[in-house]
Amino acid sequence: MQQIILNGLDVNELKTIISDVVKESLPKPPPQLYTRTETAKRLCISLPTLDNYIRNGWLVATRVNNRSVRISEQAIQDAMKTVKTLRNKKQL
Repeated sequence: MQQIILNGLDVNELKTIISDVVKESLPKPPPQLYTRTETAKRLCISLPTLDNYIRNGWLVATRVNNRSVRISEQAIQDAMKTVKTLRNKKQL
């Protein structure tokens, strides 16, 4: 086990060290997952358009329990960037 000598440490330095250790030891929260309906509302598109986005690979979806489809927050953000780029290049 490592020993830490506290002589000469400022209170703010000690707080920083402790907060870093606590952040490293806490588990990361699971990503926020949205249903197809919630995702379509967030992107302001219809469900058939959402299905096309998933089928064409513009939006990454995950199956949960072999039934329901869920889309992560990061996938939605990435899709918004991709579709915006494609529309500007007239590829849609």
